[in-house]
This record gives sequence, structure tokens and C-alpha cells, in this order.
Amino acid sequence: MNKLNNIYNLDNGIKTGIVLILALILLSNVASATVYRWVPSDNINVATGIITNWGNCGDTASGYAITLLTTASTSGCTSDTYHESGAQDPAVDMFFNTAYTVNTNVQGNWYYGRLKDTSRFSIDVYTFRLIYANPDGTVVILPGNGSVTIPNAGNVDANYNISLTDISGTVPAGAKLGLRISKTGNSVMKIYFGDLASIGNNPSGYFSVTETPSVSKSDQIITFGTLNTKTYGDADFLVSATASSGLAVSFSASGTCTVTGSNVHISGAGSCTITANQSGNATYNPASDVPQSFTINKATPTATLSVSNSPVPYTGAGQSATIGISVSSVPGSVSNILTGGAATQTTVGTYAVTADFVPTDTTNYNSLTGLSAGNFVINKATPTATLSVSNSPVTYNGAGQSATVVISVSSVPGSVSNILTGGAATQTTVGTYAVTADFVPTDTTNYNSLTGLSAGNFVINKATPTATLSVSNSPVSYNGAGQSAIVGISASSVPGSVINILNGGAATQTNVGTYAVTADFVPTDTTNYNSLTGLSAGNFVINKATPLITWDNPADITYGTALSGTQLNAVEASSIAGTFVYTPASGTVLIVGAGQTLSVVFTPTDTTNYNSASKDVIINVNNKITPVITWSNPADITYGTALSGTQLNALEASSIPGTFAYTPASGTVLSAGATQTLHVDFTPTDTVNYNSASADVTINVLQATPIITWANPADITSGTALSATQLNALASVPGGFVYTPAAGFVLGAGAGQTLHVDFTPTDSTNYTIASADVTINVTGTLPEIRYINGTVTSSSPLHEALAGVTVTKGSDTAVTDSNGFYSFTVVVGTYDLTFDKNDIRYNTGSKNVIVDEAVENGDFELQLKPVGIITGTVRHTDVTTW
Repeated sequence: MNKLNNIYNLDNGIKTGIVLILALILLSNVASATVYRWVPSDNINVATGIITNWGNCGDTASGYAITLLTTASTSGCTSDTYHESGAQDPAVDMFFNTAYTVNTNVQGNWYYGRLKDTSRFSIDVYTFRLIYANPDGTVVILPGNGSVTIPNAGNVDANYNISLTDISGTVPAGAKLGLRISKTGNSVMKIYFGDLASIGNNPSGYFSVTETPSVSKSDQIITFGTLNTKTYGDADFLVSATASSGLAVSFSASGTCTVTGSNVHISGAGSCTITANQSGNATYNPASDVPQSFTINKATPTATLSVSNSPVPYTGAGQSATIGISVSSVPGSVSNILTGGAATQTTVGTYAVTADFVPTDTTNYNSLTGLSAGNFVINKATPTATLSVSNSPVTYNGAGQSATVVISVSSVPGSVSNILTGGAATQTTVGTYAVTADFVPTDTTNYNSLTGLSAGNFVINKATPTATLSVSNSPVSYNGAGQSAIVGISASSVPGSVINILNGGAATQTNVGTYAVTADFVPTDTTNYNSLTGLSAGNFVINKATPLITWDNPADITYGTALSGTQLNAVEASSIAGTFVYTPASGTVLIVGAGQTLSVVFTPTDTTNYNSASKDVIINVNNKITPVITWSNPADITYGTALSGTQLNALEASSIPGTFAYTPASGTVLSAGATQTLHVDFTPTDTVNYNSASADVTINVLQATPIITWANPADITSGTALSATQLNALASVPGGFVYTPAAGFVLGAGAGQTLHVDFTPTDSTNYTIASADVTINVTGTLPEIRYINGTVTSSSPLHEALAGVTVTKGSDTAVTDSNGFYSFTVVVGTYDLTFDKNDIRYNTGSKNVIVDEAVENGDFELQLKPVGIITGTVRHTDVTTW
């Protein structure tokens, strides 16, 4: 261990070059190790890109590369040696010049390194991977990697702690061990190796590996008991086995089963073999596999069968049942159907049915034979027949009469019986009677009889009387509605009444005219007598009507107002269509005066049914006109804007001369607020003929934004607490300032650090909240210990400080104070911060903070929790345990 420990003693005084060092952690049972390190040589393999330059160590033509020596030789280049990549080189591979011939388990860590990056405006990330090259030139990457981030600090050398962890694997005999360095971004990178002349026994750059000596191993055996017979469908079960070494035993499966961990799942009938395995470790050799086999029997399903085509009619041919599966525990089909013990049956009867159920999966399930499926029934056939009445109609004679029925057509021979006329053997009175009868087939063995078949109707007709009719209510006046004649009986051979009166062929007539009238005579004895239809009753006369005009005296008008529909608005009281002719006509401008006459003549459109009509009204004409003001709501203005002609811009629609007086007046500054009223009064120059007028509009006055004046403060020295010298923002209106970070806070060294201020105006009615940022440079030496300082604020209200929030960094926690401030003491590195606020707010997840050359301000904003119900399915990540 002394040799390895010596290489941990690094020379912190080296100022030039960037050194990459890998120290490999030795296993506890290694007795000795060989340590190797990098020095310049003349062999390098570049994975991609073009090598643009290899320093100027006295030999720029042949260049330099990296090789491996087993001694602490100080010979070689006497100045810094470095590789400078092209702008697009994504990776560089460096290998030991000497083949690594021993099978070696490799583990270790990068502890220290120096890089140089020429980027001025980007952030680059370097990644380190341990590799080896086979004799055929193929390159293999070993597990484990490390990375380092280069900030946009420009062309400046810097020290970086680099860790390459979780390395494992075996380097084959004859392979060359090496290192792959890759990066993101397009900047040029330089890989430095220090001045070898000054290295001596304390080199500033090296890579070390150790060879692990062989260790003898012990044998082990597995104990695994026999397994019982199973049936397909049985639940999963656990198996167990032990190794004499005490190491964990694993299982594999073959056949109709699977195994996960020690849990066995049956996947089908047949056989299954579970094999116990133990692969050994650094102390024990692998154990011999132990298999155990067992039988998996078929399962017996359940099924219910039923006949789906019973009953069927007799056909004279053999017929058989059709079987369906009502329900079954597994999919399957039906076979070997027997109807009454035979394949088919011909004669009428009821037959017991059986069948077999054959599962679709015959590999894992047994068949079921001779299952009962119910009965199959063959019924008698039913013939068809059509009957008809042969002796209808007949005339009423006062005696009972009956229908005679014959067979029009039938499917089989037969005869008619049980004839009923209107449900009885005979009928006496006038009427139409439905006739029914039975059809009896000659072959009653194979066919059913047909009962109550319809045979049509049997009719007994009425007698016909005589009558004379006349109109009793003609003439009448036109009223716009339908009117009809009233008809009386002048003479008739039998008593009766009048119905179905038609005037000119219609129930009613509306228009003026003379209409021929007809009607029906209905005898009182409708049983034995027919009605008389369409008898003439004379004429029905409708005369013309005269319209009624309604027209009130119009309201007074102002001189200069032309007559229009407002005054000339006569209507016909019954809404009769027609035209109105006015005197004077529409558009006439009357002279000033009271009691002037307006006349109208109404001519109906329907001159056939209506006469013309006329009417007069009077109107008063006054002499003043009221002006019309047009004024739209002005556009929104900001507080501090004085009212002017931009807002106070009312107009008189007819350009009547006059003056406008505004309230509030021009030059007034309104307070902030919505829908404030502006008023105007218009006074016409000609007050004899025109009235005064007024109008209102509304205006919105928006809040103004204060102006913050705050210049970037002068640079301060690391350790200087912030004060009013830096926190000296001014505002254009009175109010209060809240700074982040607050006065008294000590910033770490670093350029371009942000100072923030929130300003709340005293006059919150007319001014909004404002904010501003400046930057400050803090000079001085970086401390070994750095800080993560920051504030936690809310999203609504914006940037309001949140007190009592728990901030977690690994196992450390901090709670924000009343200003939302928290702080952690840290070393350079990358940290994840999480936030806990168990009320109405939450954060969006972990926040990543990289602490490098300056104190980091971790300012974060917590958001309002969303409102609603989250629904979904919760599952365990390991589905085999569900």
C-alpha cells in the first residue's frame, strides 16, 4: 500500500498545465500491486476529429502523445505537454503504449485533474470513461464514468475535482488499457501534462492501475427437494433450495412453467423442470445445477348445453337437434349429438338429447361426454286455406238470413264447418256481418284443423226515402270570416234531419257572391232507410262590407320636421289590406300653426269584398328644434394625463352653431378608476329655433407605473456586507423598497451577481407595484467553504416572501425566515434542493444548483396548488407481487 499512498501526495503548487489523475481502490485481499502512470511518448489514437497541434516541446513535427512507464522516470519533455483538439473533436482516446497482458479486475477513482477550455461564451461538460483496445483494434468501454462542467469563464486555467466511480471489468490479455475524454460544445479543449523535469517522485499527473492476484476458491453443493404433481390452473407456488456456501440460490425453468425469483407459475399441462443454480463468487466456485421435475395434469372444465332449434314441424323427413353452449368455464365446441338415442327422428314426438363438450384447448383441458341438452320436439303440420262468402249482398226482407261459405283454395283436401254470420247462425236486420268458419283437413293424423277463419262479409241493404230542402238565412254581409247557409226541410216521405250543408261546394264561403247550396237528408230510421246526399236547397248571398279607419291626432311637431310615418300612421281597424293616400303627402313640411288638417283615403286591395273609406285628423306645428350630440367613450388614459380635446371632442350631428361646456373641464387630472363620467352641455347660437342639449360618456383611467432609478453599484471586496451604499434605488413617487438579498447580507466572490428590489408605492390607488435589477462584482479570493443563499417567494402575489418553508439539501435542512431567506454552507459541487410547503402551495420538483467560483443565489418561486380531483390507477412497480 505504500507505493499507492505515495501518489496521493499531490503538488498543490503546480500552476501550469491540467493534470488528470486516476487512483484505483485496491481490494482488501490484494497482497501487492504494480502502479503505472502517464508520460509523453509518440503514440496516440484519436477516436474522431483531427489533431491540430501537440504543443511545442522542441519537436512540433513528430508531435507527442501518451504512453505508459513502470518507473518514475523524469526524462522527456522539459516544458508543459498538452493536446489541443479541433473545434469539432467530440472525443480523444489515449492508450498505454505497452500491451496490458495480465487479466486484471479494474476498480478505482479519479481524484484530481486540471483542464483548460478556450470557450468564452458556452458551458462545456467533459466526460471520462475507462477503455481498452483489443489487438484487432476494437475499443471496449468499461462500466463507470465521471464528468466535470467547465463554465463560460473564458480562456482561464482552473482546478477541478473529478471522480470516476463504479469501475469494474476484466482487461483481456494482449489488450491496451486507455482513457476516453469527450465533451459537449464547439470550443477547443487542451489536455495538459506537467513539466516532467520537475516531477521527480511527486508527479503532478498520472494514471494508476493495480493487478489483482489470483485467489483459490472452494467448492459448494445445492440441496433441492422433490416437487409434487400439479393440475393446470393451480395457483403459483414457492420453491426453496440451499447452497452449502450459504450463498443465495437462483432458479430457472423449462417445460410448461416459468419461475420469477422463487415463485413458480404453471403455464400449461405437461411437465415442468425447475433447476437450482449458484454461480459462485470470489471465494466459491459455481455449484452443479440441481433439477427437479414434476407432472402437470389436465384440468376438467364445466359446461351447460341446450337445444336451440326445438320445436320443429313435421316434414316427413328425418330431423335432428341443434345444440348450443349456454355457459362454459373455457371455450369449446359440441360433438356427437344424439336425438332420442339416434342421429335423427322422423315422426311427431318429444326426444331426449345428449352431446359431448370438446374444449378448444385440448392440451390443458379434458372433454365432457354424454351431457344432457334437453328435449327435441316434432309437432304436427298446419295446413293453409282461404274461404269466401258466395251469396252476398241480399235485400232486407224481415226474416233471418245466413251466409253460404265455400273453399277458394287450400294446401290439402278438407271441408267447411261451423259457419257463423256476425257471430250467429242467421241475421235479420240490415247490416254488414263478418263471416267465420272452420277448415277440417281430410288427414287429421298429420295436420291440424283451422278454426275461425275469416270468409268475408254478408250484407243486408237499406231502403231509399224522398225529401225537398230550402235556404232560410240569405242574404248576409261580408265579415272576412267564413259564413254558411241554414237549410230547412220543406217536405219528406219519412221523418229526418239535414246534415253536410255545402255553400258553392264548401262548408263556408268568405267572399262576396251568390253560392248554390246543397245538403244531405238523414232519415230518423237509419236502420231501414238510406240517407239522401247532395240535394239542392237554393242560393246563399254575401254582400260587400265597409272598412273602419282608426287614426289619432298626431303629437305636436317642430317646425322644419317633414311629415312621415310618425304622423301619417292611419290603420284599418280589422287589418284589411289596402293603400292609404294622405293629403298633404309624406315629406311635406307644414308651416307653423295649430289645428292643421291631415286627410286620408283608404282603398282596399280586395275591392270585391270591401268599399273604400276616408278620415281626417288635426296636428300642431311648433317652432323649436333640439340638437343631437355625438360623442363616443374616449380611449383609456394613464393616471397623470390631463383631460384635453382628445377626450373632450363632442360634436352636434347637424353642425348647428353653438358652444360646448364640459364637466370636468379641460386640464383636469382624474384619479385612477374605471367608467368615470364626462358630461357636456351644448347651447345653440340660435336659441329662438333650437333647444339646448347635453350628453354623457365614460372613461377608464389606468394606474401609472413608478420609475425606479438604480445604477449598478461599484465593485466591493469579498466579505463586505450589503448596505445603503449598494441598496440605494430611487423611485419617482413615495413608497417602500424591499431588497433581495437584504441589507447586511454578505455575498461571495464573483462577477455579475444580481441585486433585486421590489417597490410598493404609498399611493396604491394611482400607481402599480414595480421592480428592478442591477449587477455587482465582488472581488477577492474564493473561500474553501462556499454558500448557497436564496429566497423562496410565492407565484401569487408575485415575489411575496414565504416564511417557514423547509428547504432540504441531502440530509441538511434550513427553514426560511420572515423574508423567505435560507442558507447552506457547502463546498464546490452540484446540489439538489427540494422544498416542503404543506398548505396551498407546492414546488415543481427538485432544483439543481451548481456551486463553482461564486456564492450561489438559489432563488425559487412556489406555485399555487392546482384545484381539482386527480383520478387514475395506482400500481406497484414490481407487478409480480400483485
